[in-house]
Amino acid sequence: MAAMGGDKFFLGGREKRKSVDNLKKAAACVFQFRHGLQPENLVLSSDRYQEFRMAVKTIEQISHLYHFTDRRNLDSIKSLGGLFPYSILVERGINIPAPGGNEWSHDADAMNGVDGDIHLCFRNNHPMEHVARQEGRLGDTIFLRINASVLQWTGVRFTSDVANKADVVATPIADAESIIDFEVLYTRTDWNDPQISARLQNAEKYEVLVPHVIPLDMIGNI
Repeated sequence: MAAMGGDKFFLGGREKRKSVDNLKKAAACVFQFRHGLQPENLVLSSDRYQEFRMAVKTIEQISHLYHFTDRRNLDSIKSLGGLFPYSILVERGINIPAPGGNEWSHDADAMNGVDGDIHLCFRNNHPMEHVARQEGRLGDTIFLRINASVLQWTGVRFTSDVANKADVVATPIADAESIIDFEVLYTRTDWNDPQISARLQNAEKYEVLVPHVIPLDMIGNI
């Protein structure tokens, strides 16, 4: 039950609990929007909903990217001090407990000139992670959250498909803004719509190629 007291508005137990629950749900929705997830229970007003729908429209507004790996690799990543391009690991003779790629994919990386990059994606889902799990190379996958400030580093590139695929050309990240489908990546859309589903599947193939070591302080969940 609600009551007025001077200039203050007091909520009874039931109303107060409901208000707190709604605040928690709203915070969850904000988090999901920022991380490209589909909100399950949207409790925002239509105006606020539209504001969050359009929150990410440029590369500068992206907060996180993702890198998938097996949890068996986490101790190695920590001991090394971050994520390293595959070619550097090979040069240093560093063993990878659970490599995501196989010999064919590593060769394809080298042929396409992307073996010297750390491969990132825009969502915590990527078709190559699914393939690696299906083929048994990855078991307990984790998508590491990477601070998107790496997008401002020199030499970073973008591909609109799997980077080691034949005929896929990497472009400078500064030229990628007109290619990236921000709407399907970062807004609430009807994934049951075949056209939108096709756009999402295509966007989940995007890769960001970072030709530098990514230190641990740029990884949010390790």
